[in-house]
Amino acid sequence: MRSLEPLRELWHDEAGSGRDFIATNLGIVLGLGLLGWAILSGSQATKFFYNPEGLAIVVGGTIAATLISFPASEVLRVFDSFRIVFTGAGTDFGDEIISETCVLAHIQREGDSIVDEREHIRSPFLRDGVSLFLAGYRPDQIRETLETSVANRSIREMAQVKLLRTMGNFAPSFGMVGTLIGLVQMFSNMKDLANIGPGLAVAFINTFYGTLLANLIFYPMAEKLETRRVQSLQELNMTVEGILMLAHKEPALYIEGVMNSFLAPGQRHTRFDRNGNLTIKGSLGGSKAKKITKRSVR
Repeated sequence: MRSLEPLRELWHDEAGSGRDFIATNLGIVLGLGLLGWAILSGSQATKFFYNPEGLAIVVGGTIAATLISFPASEVLRVFDSFRIVFTGAGTDFGDEIISETCVLAHIQREGDSIVDEREHIRSPFLRDGVSLFLAGYRPDQIRETLETSVANRSIREMAQVKLLRTMGNFAPSFGMVGTLIGLVQMFSNMKDLANIGPGLAVAFINTFYGTLLANLIFYPMAEKLETRRVQSLQELNMTVEGILMLAHKEPALYIEGVMNSFLAPGQRHTRFDRNGNLTIKGSLGGSKAKKITKRSVR
């Protein structure tokens, strides 16, 4: 059995994603729940809060303006952004990347090759970096290649943040457009003064839709993606340093110390026992540690 295979059991992407999933969806449910409670308890005219024509103006106008402002390929990527935000996909991998790097370093220090271990590396970025130095790239070439990849990835992720913020700007504007349309329609039919109140209610509900979409969906999603972008950038920079230390054949304990410095103090833990033997410990609910002996790492 390959030495990296036990890490598959310890890879806690489901748990990390679960926390993010709960936080995001709890926020949306709480926000909508409070709004629903306010609407149902504060007014008898709840029917005025449902206006499909106004909703179509706000949503359709926001999408139309976004398509004009951004390339179609970038707009289509917003569905991936929704998936990332609402499922928490791809979060909390830093600890596992350190564990994989330490195992690879341990194999090298034992005098064994890590060529056969490459296919078991879960992190694609770490796997690509290991492939570079196994292919004979110099450390400066590895750094340049990986840092270019990190910079371009950050630019792509920032583009999605900008797109969502732009949608957040468009939504209230089209809410106001819907309100103006409603006011024009109301003032064009002033024969029955009894219809002024309901007409104003229908007109202003469009502003409500635009403000709600902007402040409960688009802006929070943009902020969450920005936070994820910063975390991802930090994780990738940590991985770059780990790959370069692997290329220099640094000891696993030293690599762990340097890479741990990229994590918050509460996220750090050692993978070595008191005797200096490398262990693999799950970072989420992991009371169980698996010792990597000379036999198991080969």
